[in-house]
Amino acid sequence: MIIVFGSYAAKRWFNDFRETPNNDLDLITTKKEFKDLFFKNYNKIKRVKKIKNKNDKYLVYCGFGKEGTTTIIIEIEIRKQYDLLYKKLIDRCLKEGKEETCKFGGIKFKALIPPPSTLLAIKSSHIHLPIKWEKNIADYHFFKSKGVKVKKEDKVIEKLRRKGKEIKAKNLKNTNFLNKYNISREMNHDDIHEKIKFFKEPLFLKIKDDKEKSGVNRKKFFNLGEDEK
Repeated sequence: MIIVFGSYAAKRWFNDFRETPNNDLDLITTKKEFKDLFFKNYNKIKRVKKIKNKNDKYLVYCGFGKEGTTTIIIEIEIRKQYDLLYKKLIDRCLKEGKEETCKFGGIKFKALIPPPSTLLAIKSSHIHLPIKWEKNIADYHFFKSKGVKVKKEDKVIEKLRRKGKEIKAKNLKNTNFLNKYNISREMNHDDIHEKIKFFKEPLFLKIKDDKEKSGVNRKKFFNLGEDEK
């Protein structure tokens, strides 16, 4: 089954979602369906390009390529038919999503549209990455403004979809932490804590074992009073 996500899917649920590009579509499918759909329509495909450093992603450039026409770009994420993320997405689509006929670049196909809570889970999974951050955070808050919440059934999707590695910084000195992970800043980070503190010192220092290092102690956090948390 083909699953459509991203802005195209959001627009299927909310007419007032931001204007979406009419030449861009994000799909998740299997390699077999990918070949069956797009290579049977080879006369409408300009080219297929594997995304650099992404073994499971392809860009499909559709359209007739005549001068002055818009090229349709479809980003395809290939999943194994029985992998957990793909099965969970299909399950959510069948239970609370819907099926629609999509048409892009002269190609027609049926696809599943995930429910809003699943779209929010997918959005939440990469909201921390500095890739089109302004657009992603705006989309995230749009869903929240509509009362959409990530449901229990979607949490596993959010976890499986999450990209990037957790920063393990417990043993790093404060002065080295941000520099090590190439995080740029306009001013000294700790100066911000100092300027907005409510007490004699920034409250987060109470949950540190070593104030000179960046790690915090989970147990100390839960030992704080509710107001302090």
